[in-house]
Amino acid sequence: MGSAPSTARPSNTSDPEKQRSFTDTTTFLAALAISPVSPDGSLSLSNIASWESDIASKPKAQLARTILAHSDISTALTTRSALISDIHVFNTQIDFKTGPITSQKSSGRCWLFASTNVFRYEIMKKLKLDDFQLSQSYFFLWDKLNKSNYFLETFIELAEVPLDNRDLDFLSKDLINDGGQWDMVVNLVQNYGLVPLSVYPESTHSSLSAPLNALLKTKLREDALILRRAYANLRAQSFSHEAITRALRLKKEELMKEIYTIMTATLGVPPSPDKKFTWDYYDADGKPGSWEGTPKEFFNAFVSKPYSPIDSFSLINDPRNDYSKLYTVDKLGNVFGGRPVLYVNTEIANMKAMVVKMIKAGIPVFFGCDVGKFSSRTAGILDPALFEYENAFDITLGLTKAERLQVNESAMTHAMVISAVHLDADGNPIRFKVENSWGPDAGDRGYFVMSSAWFDEFVYQVVVPRALAPKDLVKVFDAGNPVEYRNAFLIVTASPPHRTINLLRIFAIDPNSSRTSRIWKWKIRERVEVSVASQLRDQDWLRTGHDHRANLSPSKHFFIYPALSSFFHSHSLLPASPMSERTKPGFSISFWGMVTGVMVALKLKEGWDDCEYPVFAATKNINELTDKQLSTEEEEGRIALPDNEPPTYRDAEANNEEAISLLDTGIVRPKRKRTQCCVCCGINCGLFWKAFGIVVAIFAAWNAFKLIRWAITPSPTGLEDMPTYSTSLGCVSAQYTYGATPTSFNVPLGPENDHSFDVRGGAVGTITVLEGAPSATKVTYEVTVRSDDEALLDHLILDHPQDQDGEVSKSKLLIVTPHPDEGKCIRYDVKMYVPPTLKKLNLGSHTISHVQFDPDSQIQLDDLYVTLFSPKRQNMILPHNNLRSHKMQLEVFEGWIVGDVSIESQTKITTQRGRGVMNVRVHPTEAADPASPEVATLRTTSGSGRTDIFYVNHDHHVHRPISSTHLSSMNADMYLTYRDAQYSGQIELAANSYAATNMQKYGALDEKPEGPWTHWVGDQQGKDQLSVKTRGWAGVYF
Repeated sequence: MGSAPSTARPSNTSDPEKQRSFTDTTTFLAALAISPVSPDGSLSLSNIASWESDIASKPKAQLARTILAHSDISTALTTRSALISDIHVFNTQIDFKTGPITSQKSSGRCWLFASTNVFRYEIMKKLKLDDFQLSQSYFFLWDKLNKSNYFLETFIELAEVPLDNRDLDFLSKDLINDGGQWDMVVNLVQNYGLVPLSVYPESTHSSLSAPLNALLKTKLREDALILRRAYANLRAQSFSHEAITRALRLKKEELMKEIYTIMTATLGVPPSPDKKFTWDYYDADGKPGSWEGTPKEFFNAFVSKPYSPIDSFSLINDPRNDYSKLYTVDKLGNVFGGRPVLYVNTEIANMKAMVVKMIKAGIPVFFGCDVGKFSSRTAGILDPALFEYENAFDITLGLTKAERLQVNESAMTHAMVISAVHLDADGNPIRFKVENSWGPDAGDRGYFVMSSAWFDEFVYQVVVPRALAPKDLVKVFDAGNPVEYRNAFLIVTASPPHRTINLLRIFAIDPNSSRTSRIWKWKIRERVEVSVASQLRDQDWLRTGHDHRANLSPSKHFFIYPALSSFFHSHSLLPASPMSERTKPGFSISFWGMVTGVMVALKLKEGWDDCEYPVFAATKNINELTDKQLSTEEEEGRIALPDNEPPTYRDAEANNEEAISLLDTGIVRPKRKRTQCCVCCGINCGLFWKAFGIVVAIFAAWNAFKLIRWAITPSPTGLEDMPTYSTSLGCVSAQYTYGATPTSFNVPLGPENDHSFDVRGGAVGTITVLEGAPSATKVTYEVTVRSDDEALLDHLILDHPQDQDGEVSKSKLLIVTPHPDEGKCIRYDVKMYVPPTLKKLNLGSHTISHVQFDPDSQIQLDDLYVTLFSPKRQNMILPHNNLRSHKMQLEVFEGWIVGDVSIESQTKITTQRGRGVMNVRVHPTEAADPASPEVATLRTTSGSGRTDIFYVNHDHHVHRPISSTHLSSMNADMYLTYRDAQYSGQIELAANSYAATNMQKYGALDEKPEGPWTHWVGDQQGKDQLSVKTRGWAGVYF
């Protein structure tokens, strides 16, 4: 693994790059006998003609021209195979999931978001939080302030160097960008500590950093020249170097005060690193907590163990330079005099091995990469096989990783976090799960999948703890004496593409070369991917209708949008202002918009009625027809064409053409007779009232139709799309089975009468939990695995302790199935017979599973944990109230929890990580002591899926005090029915909107019990407590 020695590349071995160079040289030597078409080097039209002739003869090239001239190149050339193989499924994950997905918005703070996403893991795990962020703005302010000081100190140090010096010229151009490195993070946490986001939240200019950066750069460049002039004056007066330095630093502190003024005005005054703050929070169970201390104490309390960031260092893979060497970058840092930026260069295999090792140890991994290469923001895929550029254009893209760095084709642009890996049977990584900081709309709800091949080519940095790193690389780091790293490609500042419409950033520190053209190309490509809708989201632009960004696109929508948005309603075909994340495309027009539209239609109709008809008549009939029309204008209505056909003419009769009037536009046409309109009570109404009446009639008819449809349509239950148990998984009649059918075996219980079950891989299946025999002491399994591909069954793994007497160190059944190819399937059906002696059951599945508890079985446990990790909607847990457990926890990442659950002591149901649907009837069990009934605790946490809770207290049971907490981390609807709960007590209700029955609200002058209570039901002195917190709608019924 990572213990393999990292050595410098031998110079005497056969190098593919050298072989290719030799081949190219041979080709050029052979070409010396041929003269170019254009000897002077200009682009010849003869060349163009020759090229076109050759390309025109190739059908594939013609097909490419046909398709790609009308399609986005990356969309058209995305390979289906990559979309299929790069699935978001991983068999080795960190045991705790953090949230929510963060968004750096229009800033280059990815390195700060990646590091804080790593830091928050231990905090959330220790405090049992399910929603938490550290303050990235806190780091951002201290980083910017220190970079400003670092820049001015550098100018003091180089005061004698001419301004046109290459280093000074570069430093002046890119003095305080948003980017940074791991060692710069270490400097920040050592000096300033950490604070939660709620203590120092985001501001406008932390999320949109370009205006602040522009102002700071202008001020700092001016300050640098002030210091240089002061140095020249003091030097001219023959002051000593020490005296000059003291004077300049005194002036610098005066100038830095102005920088601090700017930053605190735009970002807010930060908490002092050495002063205490108080942080109040709710844990995952809804229980309030509080912590008090300084930012430095916060870091030491939660992040410094078990692996402190201070004791971690960066591994890089730069094939241009020798391995097992320590590198640094001159003039790169934030805290002046702080820890320098250091990298240990090593092989990519060592970096991969370290990532796998850290994931297995439960540690998220900070890494840096070139995110813009062969990646799809929409699909959330990083894979060099993602696009078919070579086949489509008949070209070769054969640069090696070293060559891409040498010619500035690649550089590290972005920092993210690896939180899971999928390993093959030999333990080799196939793909990695990446947590990005571009918000939940990017990738798979904010997560990307990175292939192993992409890791090889475009990952440059991995941060590792010293305790886990290979010893030989730790020795290199500890030895010091770094080699100066002039080509510093490792500054990371990438912003989400959809947030950088008008922002252009330098992504790498490289004093010796310019990468402007590459960056322009990259940004132009990103702009092509920006949709019209995302560009319309800026509220100020929509309000005014003017913005310089309109120049980025020729789309007419940018100019007509302000006018159209006043006519169409917020859910029209054009996006709203601003567009909500929940807005879906549709077409609806407001009432007055319809009135306006009908008025326009009526006006057009009047114009159509007033138009003149072609009348073909002989000259001798014109006067007669005209007289008739004039006399009957108000009586006869619309004019009719005359019965006689117009005379025809031939070429020989061309002179007769003037005598025949084929279209007489001078005829006075009778007006249409005005009739009394029924819309306005039988009077000759005006245009507005006609339109108003028509729209009222349309609205009345439409609402009547909706009312009738509502009356005859059954109320939705939220279960309309629920899949059928077992049969919906398919593969039921696959012809091949594994071993005996079913395969039966026993698994002894663990030392604490515990047992675990886990299934992984690409199969689908069912798990049925049943009551075992009264005398049983072991878990009995009946496992049936079937597939339509017999070869898949050869790779099935059933791992469990052997059936033996006595205790085993760990009681667990692990089923690992292979991933079938497209069109193939593999399925498992497991029956688990639980013995009466089992106390703790942990049931997990990383595949699509249906879990059912047999309704005819009486199962009693102390602890029950059921978790379905697969992010698929087909997952299902079907509990039954005959299942009893003192502590019960049911969770699906995606899917369904439907059925009856009991409450012995505490029951927790979770669907918050996705669109999981919760529809359960809750049954508190009978009190053990009717004279003093214990509290029945219920906790539900939902995400964007619907929640339905029906709380039932049986009449023949003594009422147990209710302690219920219902949380929704997103905007899902919650239906909470406590009509049969005999509820009496306090309620805390915090919702965006709600409906309720039989609930009283506390007034400003009412006396209420201590706590956050807003309402009550029944007796104000009742012992029941209910807390409802949601960002969406809640229905609470008593």
